[in-house]
Amino acid sequence: MSSRKAIFLLVLSAGLLTSSCSSGDNAKQLQSLLIENPDVGSCTVSAEIIYNNERALITALHCIGTEDSVEAPSLSAPLPVIKRFETYDLALLRAPESIRLPQYATSDFPEAGKEACKAGTQVAEDCGLVIGPGQVDGTVVMMIDMCSVPGDSGSAITWNGSLIGVEGGDVSYAPGFDDDLPCNFLEQSLKNPLYSLGLPADLIPSGP
Repeated sequence: MSSRKAIFLLVLSAGLLTSSCSSGDNAKQLQSLLIENPDVGSCTVSAEIIYNNERALITALHCIGTEDSVEAPSLSAPLPVIKRFETYDLALLRAPESIRLPQYATSDFPEAGKEACKAGTQVAEDCGLVIGPGQVDGTVVMMIDMCSVPGDSGSAITWNGSLIGVEGGDVSYAPGFDDDLPCNFLEQSLKNPLYSLGLPADLIPSGP
């Protein structure tokens, strides 16, 4: 019988990151891009946005570590880091002209019970219901009943066709996490937090 586990989600604040609708004439359109860090392993990039009038690829910061660039095995050159959001486990990479990734509008986070979907290298597209907010070490997170496997960190999370966040790293001790929630791709328990940006104050729970 299949089972599911909750993942945690970084919420994008409206106006901080906005999407692009342009495309290159000769660029290769990809659904996702695998990146690799020798200290972390594989991660995923599956969305691009516009930041400071530049195309940028968005992923989880822990996938980059302290490096100034990250390797993408399918590309001929490393991807430079152009912005780090240290508090939120979020990083932006310079987008090469040779590729395009899916582009989305950005959106506030949906309420509990709405369905959000993930585009990731290992699981392809997977969807699950929003559970609600929690905290990890004093940082606000959102939980979704969705599967995750190693390599999915950095995957785009969408709702109603808009980008609401990316998947982040492993935390198993978030207050309010129901460890009985199932995940049909996992034998091990992976719970992935994505640190919150711009979450409405009335959704922020009290600390543990």
